[in-house]
This record gives sequence, C-alpha cells and structure tokens, in this order.
Amino acid sequence: MTIQISITGEPGCGKTTVATALATALSAKFMSTGAIQRELAAARGITTLELNKIAENDKSIDLAIDQRTQALDHSPDSFVIDSRLAWRFLPRSLKVFLVCPPAVAAGRVFAEQRALESFESRESAIDSL
Repeated sequence: MTIQISITGEPGCGKTTVATALATALSAKFMSTGAIQRELAAARGITTLELNKIAENDKSIDLAIDQRTQALDHSPDSFVIDSRLAWRFLPRSLKVFLVCPPAVAAGRVFAEQRALESFESRESAIDSL
C-alpha cells in the first residue's frame, strides 16, 4: 500500500521533526521542498540564500519547485513530505497541518538560528512569526 502524507504548518511548529519521525515509523521516504530548493541552488553553484534572492524576481524557481512537487502525486513510492505548500500539489496525499503555541514556535526558530528566520531575541521571533 502506498502512503503519501504532506505535512505543513507555520514556521517552528515541528514540520521537519514530525515528518522525519513519521517517515521512519512508516518505512517511507522523507522528502522536503527545502531539499528540492537546495538541489536547484547547487545545480546553479549558489547558496539557497542566493537562490531565494533570485526567486524574488524570477518566478521560474518557484515553478520548478512546484512542478517537482506535483510530479510526486504520480509516484508509486510511499513518502512523507515537509513543505508549506506541497499539500496543494498532492491532492491524493493525507494532509496534516501542525499547530503549536506561537511562543513555542518562536523559541524553536530562535534556538536554531535559522539563516532565513533569524531574530535578535525570542520576543522578536514571537512578534514576527
């Protein structure tokens, strides 16, 4: 039986943590649109931050990520995908939306010091997220 699950939610809610644990428990492949983005950046010989900057004016980057995600809808493989938008492109997938208190999400994001979501303080993370 093929299992396809798309996990989404706000920043810091635990999408990646839950998706990797679920994929392991189900013996399914873990996937991430972030990984697709990193592959696209590597193919261009640039960082993901540089790719994000280019994507602000070049819609072909988002389109490429969306098309690769949409192609998974026809995959015979079982997978769990961590993505903010994959659910939209995978109509057959079980859709899971994770929610957590804003202070918890902000604490997680602040503690990780993510390159694209870095904040001066936990409080500034709460305000932004």
